[in-house]
Amino acid sequence: MLEKDVLISYGRFLNALINFLIQAVAIFMVIKVINRLRRQPPPSVPAPIEPTREEKLLMEIRDAIKARSAQ
Repeated sequence: MLEKDVLISYGRFLNALINFLIQAVAIFMVIKVINRLRRQPPPSVPAPIEPTREEKLLMEIRDAIKARSAQ
């Protein structure tokens, strides 16, 4: 009679463990998808800024000086 009082239910434990793992994986995947959707797009590279008139003039002067020193 005492044998029936002590009952170790491995089946219930394994069932609970498997259910927990399935739910954990499902929640993990849902959170992963949500994070992927919320991710910010990478910042776009701005177009190169065109040099000002003054910068163009300075580049011409620089090139002229290089040409003279090369001769």
